[in-house]
Amino acid sequence: MENSPSFIPLASYGYVDGEPIIVTRHNSFHPLAIGFVLHTTKSSITVYCDKPLQKGQQTVFDEKTLYNIEKDSYSSGMSSIRGNLFEMFVDPTYSRLKQLIVDTKPPGYYPYQPEYIEKYQKELNSDQVHALLKVNASQDYTLLLGMPGTGKTTTIACMIEMLLKRGKSILVVAYTHSAVDNILLKLVDKEIEFVRLGSVKKMHPRIRDIVESEREALDNLEKISIYYDSARVVATTALGANHPIFTRRRFDYCIVDESSQIVLPICIGPLKFSDKFVLVGDHYQLPPLFAQSDENHVEPVSLFKHLCEANPQAITYLSLQYRMNQDIMLLTNHLVYEYRLLCANESVAKKQLEIPNVHLQECDSQCWINQVLKEK
Repeated sequence: MENSPSFIPLASYGYVDGEPIIVTRHNSFHPLAIGFVLHTTKSSITVYCDKPLQKGQQTVFDEKTLYNIEKDSYSSGMSSIRGNLFEMFVDPTYSRLKQLIVDTKPPGYYPYQPEYIEKYQKELNSDQVHALLKVNASQDYTLLLGMPGTGKTTTIACMIEMLLKRGKSILVVAYTHSAVDNILLKLVDKEIEFVRLGSVKKMHPRIRDIVESEREALDNLEKISIYYDSARVVATTALGANHPIFTRRRFDYCIVDESSQIVLPICIGPLKFSDKFVLVGDHYQLPPLFAQSDENHVEPVSLFKHLCEANPQAITYLSLQYRMNQDIMLLTNHLVYEYRLLCANESVAKKQLEIPNVHLQECDSQCWINQVLKEK
């Protein structure tokens, strides 16, 4: 299949030879066939399908029919799991990563350098500033345990800004597209440029507009190469780390948000392409998301939890939260966080729900709704 000159170049979509795909008709979600990519060029893609795409007795391929070629994320995801583990154990290139993950070698740190975070003393709270200090001093990795409402995304955005000022390159990864885009929206506000990998259909509208505008300008191979090779910030989902860019790029840092939701073998994938990494998560909130029908299966473990238990000294806590008043926080603290969670300020602690125009006079004083709707 070929694209017309007005379309976005096929190369910018990141299809790789041998990659599993699903074929559907345009504006239809019903799969016609599954297969894999045989070959790609700047303007064409050749695929092998397990069955003909024609209808019924039709024997001639209808060139006027529009087809969608979607990446088979489940199939490629399982392949990534096997490949990540195999490479880490066999390829000597990843021997250091194996020492950190399998042998649980403790990470090293340089002395703190406060001059890099002076700008953030007023913008961030003390926990967030300490997180930036620790990441800046890291020789191997840092674990950022962000409790609910503690400003993880804001901290990540400032972390990226700080590292860029030091001349570093950063790979930004999350489990979901929404988490990736939430970080990028913060970068847009900071006027930080980035390259977002993946399908534009799954991106936030603001991010989609930026990406589509950039990709439309990629009308020759040289521009495509410059676009991907010169980007200092590249963002993708954990399963999107099979893009061709990773065959020719290496990053100074990889920052993985939602890392406590990513099973260990998948999380290893993007870490292969960086010298240091930062895992951001909270294994007390959500466990790794993994489909499993076997009742006797072993509970999946995230790399975040694995390293937290192996090297707790690598953890930096974000415990100052802006989401709950002190009464709601008390329940969370008692059940989960062993009273580590704190209100960021008095305003948060005393926050009350305001419900205007409620006709409480129609309700008896003993009525339960009367008690529920009282602001105090």
